[in-house]
Amino acid sequence: MQDLETAIGYTDTAVKVTPEDHSDRPRCLENLSLLLATRYLQTDNLQDLEAALNYVEIAVAATSEGHPDHASMLSTLSGHLRIRYERTRNLHDLEAAVSHVEKAVAVIPENHPSRAGLVGSLGNLLSRRYEQTGNL
Repeated sequence: MQDLETAIGYTDTAVKVTPEDHSDRPRCLENLSLLLATRYLQTDNLQDLEAALNYVEIAVAATSEGHPDHASMLSTLSGHLRIRYERTRNLHDLEAAVSHVEKAVAVIPENHPSRAGLVGSLGNLLSRRYEQTGNL
């Protein structure tokens, strides 16, 4: 756990020292969100997951649809929302997770190596939504 805490500290520093208009800032924000989500999974501290969602939402907003990292950031946001849905069972989070991964699938090139994983994630989320709602 100490290494995770250290990683969070360094990544938080990277976010703080990177200018808001710098091209690396969205990636730093996404990395921090991933680390916080990892800590949430270890500690069950919902504040970490909320912070993770906040950071990745900022990263998504700062990245245009044509940016090579946009689909990855949408996928990260979708994943964090799925995790929160698993905790809270708030259907809105599941719906938002589906929506964001659908956008990721729409913007990623057909031949991209990550496309299959995104499509698989979409299938899993749609299956989960069906289990919850029964909608065909």
